[in-house]
Parts: sequence; structure tokens; C-alpha cells
Amino acid sequence: MDSVKQKFAMTHIIVLAILFIYMFLGIITEPTKEGLYGVLAVTLLWLLDSVVYFMQLYNKRYVLIAIRYVEIIMISLAFVFIVHSYTSVLLVVFLAIMIFEMLFLFDFTDIYTRTITTGVSIFPFVCFLIIRQLSFSDYSESGAVEMICIISIIIVFVAQISGILVTMVTSYERRVFEQRRLTENAKDMNETLKLHQEKIKKANEELGIQKIKLETANRKVNRVNAETLTQNEILKYISSTLEINDLVDKITAAVRNSLSLDFCSIMIHPSAVHSKKKIYQMSTSLPPAFEQGFYNELMQGKFDEFVERKEVYICNMYQCRNVCILSEGAVTSMLIAPILQNGNLNGLLFCGHSRQDFFDESIGLFENITAQIMMALNNANLYAKVQQLAIRDGLTGIYNRRYLNELFKKLSDEAKINKEPLSAALIDIDHFKSFNDTYGHLFGDYVLRKLSELTDNAVNEHGGIVSRYGGEEFVLVFPGKSTKEVYNILVAVQRAINSMPLDYEGVFVQVRVSIGITSYPEICNSPEEVLNRADLAMYYSKEHGRNKITIDNDDVHDFFRAKNNEYTSKGKVKVV
Repeated sequence: MDSVKQKFAMTHIIVLAILFIYMFLGIITEPTKEGLYGVLAVTLLWLLDSVVYFMQLYNKRYVLIAIRYVEIIMISLAFVFIVHSYTSVLLVVFLAIMIFEMLFLFDFTDIYTRTITTGVSIFPFVCFLIIRQLSFSDYSESGAVEMICIISIIIVFVAQISGILVTMVTSYERRVFEQRRLTENAKDMNETLKLHQEKIKKANEELGIQKIKLETANRKVNRVNAETLTQNEILKYISSTLEINDLVDKITAAVRNSLSLDFCSIMIHPSAVHSKKKIYQMSTSLPPAFEQGFYNELMQGKFDEFVERKEVYICNMYQCRNVCILSEGAVTSMLIAPILQNGNLNGLLFCGHSRQDFFDESIGLFENITAQIMMALNNANLYAKVQQLAIRDGLTGIYNRRYLNELFKKLSDEAKINKEPLSAALIDIDHFKSFNDTYGHLFGDYVLRKLSELTDNAVNEHGGIVSRYGGEEFVLVFPGKSTKEVYNILVAVQRAINSMPLDYEGVFVQVRVSIGITSYPEICNSPEEVLNRADLAMYYSKEHGRNKITIDNDDVHDFFRAKNNEYTSKGKVKVV
């Protein structure tokens, strides 16, 4: 409403300015006393409206009503007494504007208020008109009729226009009311929707919490299932194989696959499996370069500081900056678990994953896994010991005769299939019975162990095997070796035996051996003849001075044929 009052005040100033210009031009062309008074009246009204506008008196309702009513009186006075007819139209328009403004200052939607306001506003004009009619005799009846018509026009115009405005305003207010009601309904609906949204949000939050709990529970269940599966797989392999290398290979694959790791590696110390070298195995989905890099860092001792702890250690990328394989980013989290028995470190289990902090909740699992690995190693070691007892000689530790027969049959079949040489030699200690009688059986056993150790080391370097064939007899088998190669090897062995330091109570004791050599297919027609022919060659060495090496030949056969004939004629058993 204040903006409407401000617009009315500005309209008054503009209309009065136009009226002033019009009247001023009128008195210039036709100077009259009435015109001068009219200009002064309009100027006074213009100043009064300017004060109303610039001092914002339109915000003060009662002051504005008083000022407007004074202006209506002044306009009515100017119209009736001062202004001549050529300004009448402008004054009537201005008067109509003033009456409209008076209507807006009251409740113009009420017809009674509107009628009273219109009557009060037009009252000064009517009064001045009556006074003029009664006071001035020169005022004609036609002028009175004109005035009455003008008053009637103003009243009708104001009434009709105000009625139209009331209808428009009422319709507008009705629409505004309906719009407001719709807005309020929308607000209520929005509030209801907000409440529902809040409820839905809370429900979603609760569902989210439940989902997180469910996911956590599922992860735990999956982890437990994976852990159970892993341990079952390990237990299955423990019971399915007792061969160390095969066992380690299967365990690394089972752990990696069951837990979806990027790699799993096991390294077993030689002492844990009674071996001469470490056992190492890795199962991985990463490129070969990673496997080689990991092995190099393991051999370089990059993990020694973690191994010394003898407890499960989780090595994340930001903690182990000296480990290159972690800094490269393929694996960002690694677990190192020691394989312990009675506090002794027997090996290490390494597991890696690309996700950071993957192993933070798995320490207990890997402690169980390493315990199962240790149990598997114990079983494998026990089995290996039993196997060794079955195939090794209890005194010397080299292969026994029963295992030699099994192994020699296998080597013979391979030699025939592959058409490769198979050579053998028999070694017998010269005068070993008198040796035992002189120095005792304990010292004799010591000599057997020393000779077995020396021979085993020498033969293993050339891919051969050694077996105890009898009391003081030893068989040496060389797959793929010719007679000449075997002879050169045994010459070195004989020299080593002859110079073997043996001390019996301060007395230096020397050992001498007789050796026989043969080979398939160079000498023998069948691999099955090799051991028997080597035995004959060894006996030939004994019969011809001992401490000799004899290669199987025709002289050996002729010698034993003559011996057989001699024994047969005397009724004795044949030598061969």
C-alpha cells in the first residue's frame, strides 16, 4: 500500500507540473487576474505535493488524509472561483485523482465507506458552487447547470471506476487468497513431505547401518569360511603328501587361492628338513619380475629385521620403505609369519595383497597356518626319516643293498630305453677281518663310516650313487658314464682312501681297497650283468695283489673259467 501512496504522490506532482505549464502559457497569451490566481494555486499545490513526496508524508496516513482534503478544498475553490473554463478539464481530472487517492486511504472495497468518502470529497466542491451561485449575481443558470453536470460526471465517474476497481481488487484478492491457500496447502504438504523425508532418511540411515553391520558380518563370515577352507586345504595336503617340496608347493597355492592373495611364499631352512639347501616356493598372480625381485630381496636380507621378532608381522607400504617390492605399488601390504618349533625358527611364510591393511585382522589365522605348516614339516620329516631308515644303511648312512637293487633296476630300464651307458664299480676293503681282529669292531665300524663318507662325497659330485653291498663291500653306480670316466673318478677315490687319516690310539692306520669296474653296453651286453661283472673284476683285483683297480675284460673271464674248472674237478662249488 505504501508504494501505491508513493505513486499517487508522484502522479500529483506530474499532473500539477503539466497544469502549471498549461496555465502559465495561458496567462502569457491572455493575461487575466483569475489566471494568475490559478497559477499561484497550482504552484501552492505543487509545492505541497513535493513536500509530501520528498518528506515521505505518504507513509503517515492521517497527515496525508488531512493534506489531501486541504488540496481537494483548494482545487474546488480554484475550479469554482478562479480558473476559467479552458483549465476545467485538467482540474476535474486532478480532482478525480485526488478522490481516488482518498478512496485508497480508506477501505474502498466497502460500498458504504466508498460512498461516504466520495461524498465527503465532493462536498467542498458543492459548497463552493452553492456559495458562488448565491454570492455572484452574474453567475448564470447555465453555469450552475454546467457545474451540476460536472459534479454528476465526477460522482458517476468515480463511482463507476471505483466499482470496477473494487471488482478487480476483489477478484485479485480472491485469486491471491486462493493462491495463498494453495501455497499454504503446498507448504503443509511440503512440511508433511519433509517429515516423511526425515522419516525415510532416518529409515535409510538405519538401513545403511544395518547394511554396514550385515556387510561386516558377511565379511567376517567370508573370512572365517576362507580361513576354514584354507586350514582344511592345508590339512588335506598334510594327509595327502609327505614329500617336502610337493607339500610346500601345494600349501602356498592353497593359501593364495583361498584368501585371494596376490602372492604367497614359503621358505624352509635346511636344518628343518635335514636338507643341504633351502626349500623355497612361491605362488603368485604377479609378473615373473616380481617373483624374482622378491627372491633377490629375501636373499639379500631385506626382511631380516622383521624375521628376528619371531612373531607375525604386518608390513605395510608406509612402514617398510626399504623393501622395494612394496614401494613399487604392486603389493602394498605384506604379512611375514615365522614357522617356529620350540622357539626355533624353521622357516618363513610371506603373504602379499594390493589392498592396504589387508592383513590387520588375520594374525590369528596365520599363526594357525604356520602351526599347521610346522606340523606338516614334522610329519614329512618323520616320514623322510622312516624312508631313510628303510633305504639307508644304519651304520654308514649310505644306501643299503635292498634299495640299490630297486634303484639299479630302474636305472637299467632307463639305460636300455635311452641307449645310454650305465657303469658300476665294487670296492672291497683289503684284509678287513684281520683289521677288525687287530683294532676291534668299533674301530672297524669307524673306518666303514669314514670310507662311506669320503666315497659318497666324491661320487655325488659326478652324479653317481653309493651303496653298502655287504660287510666291507660298496657298490658305486654311474648313470651316463663311460668306463674311462669311471676309472678316472675311482683313481682319485682310491688315492683319497689311501691317504685317509686314521688314528688308533696314536698309531697311524692305513686302509687299502680292491676295485672292479664294468660298463653297459661298452663291456656288458645287458645292464643286468653289470653288478655281477663288476664283482668279478673286484675279485680279480684281490686275487692279483689287492689295492688295485681292474676294468672288466677277457682276462677276468678266462681267470674265473679256469678257477671254475679247478673247483669243479675237486668237487667244490663254482666261483661264478
